[in-house]
Amino acid sequence: MIFMCMCIILGLLLSFVVYKYVRPFYPVKVNCWFCSTDAVVPYGNKNCWDCPACQQYNGFNEDGDYNKPIPTQYNGDLNHPVSCAQGEYISNNDVLCENCTRNQLLKTKQLAAFVPLNEANFDTEVTAFEGYLEKLYRLCPECQMVVNKELSKQDDILQQKLDTFYTEALPTPSEDSQIQVPEKSSSRLLMIGRLLEVVSTVCALLLLLHYLSTAFSVHEHLRRYHRGYHQVVEVFLVSIESTGN
Repeated sequence: MIFMCMCIILGLLLSFVVYKYVRPFYPVKVNCWFCSTDAVVPYGNKNCWDCPACQQYNGFNEDGDYNKPIPTQYNGDLNHPVSCAQGEYISNNDVLCENCTRNQLLKTKQLAAFVPLNEANFDTEVTAFEGYLEKLYRLCPECQMVVNKELSKQDDILQQKLDTFYTEALPTPSEDSQIQVPEKSSSRLLMIGRLLEVVSTVCALLLLLHYLSTAFSVHEHLRRYHRGYHQVVEVFLVSIESTGN
C-alpha cells in the first residue's frame, strides 16, 4: 500500500517536472490588449512582447501598469510628431469677438495664478474656481454659437477619420519583426504545447484512478480476510464446545 502511494506521488511529480521543463520550449498564443490581434511568441515572452500589428508593447504587472519603463512616455523626441492642416481643424479666422477674446485671456491668467487655501484640497478648489470663472467670463451668444459650430465641425472630421481608420486593413507586419503572426509551423508548435498539457493531465488522472482502484481492491481483500477469519474462529469455538460436552 505504501509502495503504491509512493509510486503515485512520484508519477505526479514526474509529470509536473516534465511539463515545467518541456513546456517553455514551445511557443504560446497571445492576444494584443490594444488591437486584439493574435500572435505567437516564445513562452518566456508571454507577458513582454510587441504587437506586430500595432507595435504596442504588451507587458503588465498585477496593478495593470507596464512591467518595464516605456521611454516614449517620458521623452517626446522619441515619438513621431503628428500635425494637422491649418484649415482642417482650426479656422483661419478669429472665432471669438474682441471682448470674448480678452475675457478668455483673463480667465486663463487667473486660473494659472490660482493658489488653493488648502493644498490637500487642490483639485476640489481649482474645479470650483474654474466654474466660477466660466460663469464670470462666459461667452456672448454670438461667440457661443460660433464655438459650437466649430466644435461640431471638428467632431465630424474626427469621426470620418476614425471610420476610415477602422475600415482599413491592419498593416502587414514586416519580415524583420521578431514576433510574427501565427503561421503553419508556429501553429504546429502551439498544438504540440497544448497536447503536452493534455497528456500531463491525462497521466495524472490515470494515476489517480489507478490509486483509487488499488485502494478499493485492497480494502475488499481485507474485508474478505476478516470474514473468513471470523468464520474459522466460530467453527473452532463450536468444535471446542462439542468436545467439552
